[in-house]
Amino acid sequence: MSDATYVANTKIAKVVKSSEKGIKILDLADMILFEEDQEQKDALKRGKIVLNFTDKTSEEWSQYKHYLDVDLATLAFTDILNGMFMPDPKEKKEYASLVEDFRGGRRTKNTPEGWEFESRYLSIDRTDKLTKMGPAISISFRYSEGVEGDKGQVNPKPGGTSYRSSIMLSISEARRLATTVLSYIQGKEIAYHVKKMMSQS
Repeated sequence: MSDATYVANTKIAKVVKSSEKGIKILDLADMILFEEDQEQKDALKRGKIVLNFTDKTSEEWSQYKHYLDVDLATLAFTDILNGMFMPDPKEKKEYASLVEDFRGGRRTKNTPEGWEFESRYLSIDRTDKLTKMGPAISISFRYSEGVEGDKGQVNPKPGGTSYRSSIMLSISEARRLATTVLSYIQGKEIAYHVKKMMSQS
């Protein structure tokens, strides 16, 4: 059982991309949760990195949100920073995805009206094709009308409505973003442990 909990929800970074069609805005925030318990006095319970995406170029759906595990975010942004892109073992695309993350649940305020469940999907990929900027990192979001499965999971509803959008970053832009995110995560952990040491002294 938890004795004390420290939670923060802080902006980490913002990316704004504008074009003739409009503006795309990607906000990253933290929901990293630190927890003390009776057995492990210095336990760290990993929280989430929240990706809030607004696509003002779309006439269908413009607001997307995805909660990415901190460990998964750390691995993906470390690979981006170090240029570690593996070939796709299925050979369906140029590179294996850095992130393919599925979430689902009951509808939220970000969900289109009329949906009972929502299925959310986030992918982060490198692509060398179809971009004017050359090699790029694509961060893609998909919202689908969901249906509850027999084990309580939420899957995309067959024939249901689906919305998707993405933001493209050049490799240099993605590496700058990766540096910011990784520095934030490391700094957050260090600050917490320093605080813990000072409280015990």
